[in-house]
Amino acid sequence: MTHLWIRAEERPNEKRVGVTPNGVKSLLQAGFDVTIEHDSTRAISIESYSGAQVAGTGDWRSAPKEALLLGSRNYPKK
Repeated sequence: MTHLWIRAEERPNEKRVGVTPNGVKSLLQAGFDVTIEHDSTRAISIESYSGAQVAGTGDWRSAPKEALLLGSRNYPKK
């Protein structure tokens, strides 16, 4: 099963997210595992992503190697 990891954006004033709640719902229905990082500044609340696993901001650095990392911007330095 493919695991998608939606990371929080760590740059100042960045409020975007790589996928909408409806997108996560569709991915889950298609059989994907989805993890989304918590981000208190995101324009969409974490509660909107029902069914997805929730991880802490920056946890992508220790995500499983098989997880595909997704974000809106370039990756910050580890």
